[in-house]
Amino acid sequence: MLPISTKIERAKCKTDCVLHDWREAGLRKASYVKCNPITLKQNELVEYVGRITDADLADVLERFRQAFSF
Repeated sequence: MLPISTKIERAKCKTDCVLHDWREAGLRKASYVKCNPITLKQNELVEYVGRITDADLADVLERFRQAFSF
């Protein structure tokens, strides 16, 4: 799982990915994906808010590849 944050001003790492289509994803505020995976148990998920667009997903996957060099 990759965390998503609305604290855009903290998106400073080259692998942080600002979501351009955050409204279409069902998010309430501009957001970014932090491409550093975290592990959660199913019961720790608080809320499902939507799905990112294919264009944003492609960008996230590219930054994830950069972060892990594959």
